[in-house]
Amino acid sequence: MAPGERREEGRPIRIGEGWGGIMEKSRDIDSKFAVSIEGKIFKKSNGEIIPDDEPLFLLRGRDMLALQLLGAYHLISKDADCNKYHFQKLAETIGSFKRFRTFHKDRMKMPSITEGK
Repeated sequence: MAPGERREEGRPIRIGEGWGGIMEKSRDIDSKFAVSIEGKIFKKSNGEIIPDDEPLFLLRGRDMLALQLLGAYHLISKDADCNKYHFQKLAETIGSFKRFRTFHKDRMKMPSITEGK
């Protein structure tokens, strides 16, 4: 694999120098991030590992409020004049959430309805 090359679908992904070498992807989170088999979350475009002490916020496809939140984030992003790449990746994420809602209506629910059980 050439320096800087990355591969998808569970094959090794070379990540930037100083980030740890080659990681093997276990699962995609979205179009921008994945989880390695070592449990590290990393940016797929450049292999940057998100530090364990950096807070994250996860929206699940089954969350009935997720699309509204993503829509609000889109509007805030427009006001902030985010770049084309951001909007491309956000559109992919919104599309994934819409498809999930369409094909898995039986799995949709309000957040925390089970109160952690």
